[in-house]
Amino acid sequence: MNEDSGSRRRDLPDLVFFMLANGVRIGEALAVVRPEVDLDSGTVEVTSTLIRVKGEGCGGSKRRPAAANAS
Repeated sequence: MNEDSGSRRRDLPDLVFFMLANGVRIGEALAVVRPEVDLDSGTVEVTSTLIRVKGEGCGGSKRRPAAANAS
């Protein structure tokens, strides 16, 4: 992927690295917004996932319910 200029222009290697390093799915990775990223502590809070609505395409995000054991 790093050798393909088209992939590099679309930031595909960065997206794949983010997904692998954090164990998130593609929809979760694409739904991350700036307030969920803490550069000082090096953390990302994944709270939603990108969804596709039939007939409307992608774009909406669905909030993930809090885990039962989350504190």
